[in-house]
Formats: sequence, structure tokens, C-alpha cells
Amino acid sequence: MNCSSTHNSLLIGYYGFNNDGDDWLYQKTKALLRTVFPTCQIWSRQGTFFIDPSGKKVSILRAWRSCQQVVLGGGSLFQDKTSIWNVLYYAFFCVFGKWTGKSVLLLSQGVGPLNTRIGRLFAIWAFRSAKHISFRDAVSQKFVKERAQSKDIDTILTSDLTYFQETYAVVDFHEKIGFSLKKGLCIEEISSLKKVLDRLEDPQIGIVANHREDPLMLDECLPHAETQSLSHLIEEPSSFNVIVTMRYHVGVWASLHGIPFLALSDDPKLITLASDLGQPSFPPSLLVTPDAFQKALDSLKSSRTSLQRCLQKRVPIMIKQTYQLVDRLSEMGVHG
Repeated sequence: MNCSSTHNSLLIGYYGFNNDGDDWLYQKTKALLRTVFPTCQIWSRQGTFFIDPSGKKVSILRAWRSCQQVVLGGGSLFQDKTSIWNVLYYAFFCVFGKWTGKSVLLLSQGVGPLNTRIGRLFAIWAFRSAKHISFRDAVSQKFVKERAQSKDIDTILTSDLTYFQETYAVVDFHEKIGFSLKKGLCIEEISSLKKVLDRLEDPQIGIVANHREDPLMLDECLPHAETQSLSHLIEEPSSFNVIVTMRYHVGVWASLHGIPFLALSDDPKLITLASDLGQPSFPPSLLVTPDAFQKALDSLKSSRTSLQRCLQKRVPIMIKQTYQLVDRLSEMGVHG
């Protein structure tokens, strides 16, 4: 299965910005690359710096010259909701990589939202520069196939790379409810959410995934609750009754441990993850009506057993799909 040639890789993603989900993705992407290319050296962008395999800061020119592959390691890199510059930045590495003779691999991509015409154009330009693209959801795959498919591009549907080398391991039941919240809620939504949380008798735990943004929202909505970081939970899994999450990788973590979750989001990537795993999702606007959110939360708790059965059935499929990606990259000799 393994490709024997040494092919150094430049790994590009949103790494080193105090986002536990993206940093988890970074570790998993490195593990996958070392499985396919066991002798390769991995250079990467961490925060605003480029680092060599030993962790030493280097110039982008040195990193570029040292690598034969440019790898974009999953996540929602091609989206313009945050900024159009995200798309332009990542498209540059793809296009320039192909132009300079490097293999460009886009692994387990979640595409969008792309709301601007220029964002879509640059994303398509990037996709057409790739030798291989894998997608973590069918919606992203369909978008690219309809706009940028080429007979020279190998594509496959997989799952998020954080499922790689994981196992489905249920933790013991606990009555506490986890809440992963992020900025973007309006005043009415925050006020309504606080009303529901104030009358909850269940113990509440705030889950921090983005250390620059999440603590502010959790302090606002759950000022007296204990908090745990996603990185800590990855290392030392803890038990919950259910989880309400606005963060994608908190949903992934919950699924791996058999914890039913409610995706509180209007972001297609999290909605799709919940759908693929048989879990409920609601837009944040649900929070405007306290009774509606309370009803959704009560339904989540009362349906725990059936929702957990869905996870037990579907999570192993998500894990298996990441190994299919390993096989595909090895078979196609993507380095050649």
C-alpha cells in the first residue's frame, strides 16, 4: 500500500491560530501523509510562519524549494464567509504549485460557503490545479464536479480527516450537557439562550474550540459553568449526556464517543455532518423563541438512545472512508 519514494510535502491549512479543531486536523493530516509516504519530510505553515520538519522557522522560499508536493489538509479553506482573501491565499498555493511542477493534493475538503463571484472563480482555478481532490461531504464534491471537473483530476468522497486512525469508543454516561458556542449570535438569541440555560437543572459544561473567540461567548451565556477545551477532551475523553454545538469538530469528537449532539448552525458543513450522522440540526434563529429551543433540547435528551444507535452505525463508516483515501493515494501513485 505504501509509496516507497521520498516525497517531501508542504502542508498548508489554518494551523497555529489557537483553534483546536484545525490543530487536530493538522496532526491527522500529517499521520495520513506518513502512512502513504512513510519516508517523506513534512514542512508546514504554522500561524504566520513556515516551519521545517524539526519545527524550526524557515522562509517560505526554503520550504517551497524543499518540497515536491503541496498539500492542503482539509477543513473549509475555500470559503469567503470570513474573507475573500481566504480563497485567494489558498488558491495561490494551488496554482503556483502546479505552475512550478509540484503535485497539488487537496485532502478532505469542505467547500463553501462561496457567496461571491470572485471567490467561486478563484476556488475553481485552485481545484483545476490539483492532481487529487478528496471531499468530506457530497455537497462539496458536487460543487466542484459541476464547475471544475477535469479528466486529469482524481476525486473521491471521504470524510473529515479527524476520523483517521480513530475508533468508535463510547464513554460512560453522565448527566451533564456540553455547549460549544461561537460568536455571531444576535442579542435576542443570546438573551433567549440564557433564559433556557438558567432554568436547566442539568450540569452545564462549556466547550472551547477556538481559544480567541469561544470564551467570550461562553462567559456571556454560561458565566458560572465549568469549561473544558476540545484539545483536552481529545486527549482525555469526558462523558456527557448530550452536546449542543456550533463547532464542526466538537460534533466530530462527540460522534467518536457516542455522544448525541444538536448542531446549532446555519453553516452547511455542520448541518451536513449532523445529517450524515443522523443527528438533529437547527438554525441559530431557533434561539429567538426560548420554548422552541427548550423543546429541541428536551427532544435531544429523550432521543438519546436512538441517536446513539445512529452514531454506532455511521461513525465506523466515516472512519473507514479515511482509509479508502489512503488506498486511493497509494494506488494512483500521486507523487509520480
